[in-house]
Amino acid sequence: MCGSAAPDNLQEGAVTQVWLASGKDAAFTGKYFFHLKAAKYSSLVDDVSAQELLLKRCMQCPLFIFLYFLQKTISIEKRLRTNL
Repeated sequence: MCGSAAPDNLQEGAVTQVWLASGKDAAFTGKYFFHLKAAKYSSLVDDVSAQELLLKRCMQCPLFIFLYFLQKTISIEKRLRTNL
């Protein structure tokens, strides 16, 4: 969705992420935030077996496999460039 149909304000979209990345409130590790406030999330997020099942199913998708290895390749190239 975009424009007036968007579910949230684009300008405010990154405020929470920037706030958390600033490291000023490191005690918030492991929580979910929405608009600078801790918010509830699905308990499935903490279910390790559900995470493993999701990853297993994702790895069966050709597009996911391509994107996964593309990200790994880019990461390796960046490390190589910084070590030169």
